[in-house]
Formats: sequence, structure tokens, C-alpha cells
Amino acid sequence: MWQTIRRIMIALGLLVMPIATLQSSAGVAAGGGVSTPEPGDVFTILAEVRYVSLEGGYYRLVDEAGETYLPTNFKQWPNFQQDALRVSVELRKLKAGYSFQMGGETRVEIVSMVAAPAA
Repeated sequence: MWQTIRRIMIALGLLVMPIATLQSSAGVAAGGGVSTPEPGDVFTILAEVRYVSLEGGYYRLVDEAGETYLPTNFKQWPNFQQDALRVSVELRKLKAGYSFQMGGETRVEIVSMVAAPAA
């Protein structure tokens, strides 16, 4: 009976996700991988500012690995609102939430930002 329940749970993805989460956490704890910032954590990235013309338009940051970030306070940085501008930016990760921007970005708050040399 347990094998049948286990097969159903695997088919529905209910066992795979917790196991994958445990494995990735264990790898990070053992120094085996790159840690993902938790809400409240501050981290620094090199990124490119990109303008997205969706839902009235907004700016997002795209790092060198292709990860996308939605700075909730980008309006406070008008000098950096230039499409394709490379920046070094210190970010604070925010809790996941909803917004009108539907790009799937990680919600962040800009702590500090400076222009970076062109690649």
C-alpha cells in the first residue's frame, strides 16, 4: 500500500520537491554550492538594467547568470534608468509577493548602486 501511495506522490511531484530542497540545502551547508539569498539578506551583483514595456513599463536587473530582479525602489534611482546600462548593485532580497509586473523577477530593494564598466 505504501509503495502505491509513494508512486502517486512521486507522479504528482509531492516527494520530489522536498527531496530536491533538502539536497540543495545540504549542499550549501556543506559548502558544495552557491547559496540563494533569503528574504532580508543583502548581496551584490553585476547586472544590466533592462526596460520592459509590459504593464506600463518598468526597469529590472539581469545578472550575468541570467537571473532577473525587480527593484521595488528603482524610481529612487533616476540616473540609472537607462536600458542596457551595466551596474554593480547591492540588493536586499524581499519576500515574494504580487505586482503588476509579471516578468517572474525576484523582488529586491536597492541598497546601493554604481555604474560598472562596459563589458
